[in-house]
Amino acid sequence: MITLKGQTEATEKRFYFDAILKMKCPNCGKVMERDFNEDYLSYPEVGRGKEMEIYCPDCDKEFIFPYKVKSIEVIIEYDETKVKEYGT
Repeated sequence: MITLKGQTEATEKRFYFDAILKMKCPNCGKVMERDFNEDYLSYPEVGRGKEMEIYCPDCDKEFIFPYKVKSIEVIIEYDETKVKEYGT
């Protein structure tokens, strides 16, 4: 497992991941969603504030809000029985 902390910048321009952000619309009160499987996080930076947009289809308005990525976790799985010397 690799956990990025502090002010770390990922070089990935379009960072897709399996999560849905849900928040209450400040205009109509309905739940808005942003699906990160379809709508990416652009250049995620750990520990640095940015702004993100979210759209409410019920009242047809787009909103912007400040956010900060606290950490990014990458889990690498591998089969130890398949590890071999490089070049063989």
